[in-house]
Amino acid sequence: MRSYASSIAFFFSALVLFLVSFLGLVPLAVTEPSIDDPSRVTQISWRPSELNLSWLQLVIDFAASEEKECIKNVFELCCRIFLYEGFLSDEECDHIIKLVTKKLSLSYLCEEQDEEINGGRQYIWGNSQEQRAYKLRNVSYKTSGLDRAGLDIAVLIDQVLIEQLTIVSLWSKDEVIARIDQRIAKWTFLPEENAEALQVLRYQEGQKYVPHHDYFYDPKNEIRGGHRYATVLMYLSDVKKGGETVFPIAEGASSQFKDDSWSDCAKNGLAVKPKKGDAVLFFSLHINGTTDPASLHASCPVIEREKWSAPKWIHVRSFDNPQKPSSTKECSDYNENCSYWASTGECQKNPNYMIGNGAVLGNCRKSCMVCGKSKSMRLIS
Repeated sequence: MRSYASSIAFFFSALVLFLVSFLGLVPLAVTEPSIDDPSRVTQISWRPSELNLSWLQLVIDFAASEEKECIKNVFELCCRIFLYEGFLSDEECDHIIKLVTKKLSLSYLCEEQDEEINGGRQYIWGNSQEQRAYKLRNVSYKTSGLDRAGLDIAVLIDQVLIEQLTIVSLWSKDEVIARIDQRIAKWTFLPEENAEALQVLRYQEGQKYVPHHDYFYDPKNEIRGGHRYATVLMYLSDVKKGGETVFPIAEGASSQFKDDSWSDCAKNGLAVKPKKGDAVLFFSLHINGTTDPASLHASCPVIEREKWSAPKWIHVRSFDNPQKPSSTKECSDYNENCSYWASTGECQKNPNYMIGNGAVLGNCRKSCMVCGKSKSMRLIS
């Protein structure tokens, strides 16, 4: 009799838990995919350089070490663009969207110095073929920008298209978000503290994100964590047509076959279709710390259905604890380890990062004792 009563009690308890979970009061268990399946990672763009090949040899040597579980992460660090199929589970995607729909708000993208156009603000950089750079500006909680009319524009264009996107920030207080953040750190081999909060974007039909870079052009945004070094872009929903992520000047576009299921926008470069659970990893800086113009990317207009995506921006340094320069801007160390690195010969071994080059300042100029030698360079960050 007691066994029968216990069975009845267990049945009703399970039923109540299911109904409460179904109504959204208590989350059901969220499936977490394994990160240790290299067969799901595809390298979709990379043109090897002498520097990359040298780094690749280090990775090969590392394969003989005991830390074999980290090998996949290091390989991705030395290359350009990767597609990870099934990086998120369906439950994780649904969970993120559910969190966002409870707190719909719009976030600023970045603070920039720019010019006024048609009541809004917009600017474009790119006075040479080497730069080929667009930047996107947030205006009154609306994203605004320029269509891709060409990559070598040297003047400001006043044909501005303003589109409103839903953009929500999610920090890792939520357990599911925290696990995703840990998985991103493991995949990219970059520390969690260098990353911004997870951003969630909702695109409705016709909405897009114009060509832009994730790195910065102004010192103001570089103070907090330096440049955005890498981006992990996760797709939270399937899109029937459109909404592709396109890299207009990245390597590999000519090797992609695109039928009528791709939008016309996606045919303008290397493109990735938004598929629920997949993630794209790309790097905005070269290994030597200089910016990579080929990381230019855009989100094509959504043609059918809506699109949910979640970019994770990872900086060169800690994003939560920005380090102040140890001296004046011209004579500064931007890393607490600069003195030690200089004593071990890194000023000579790694001059681009430590000292800088003809375009940018290095991070350890004070310790390398080269202050005052170049006044027209910007900080590598």
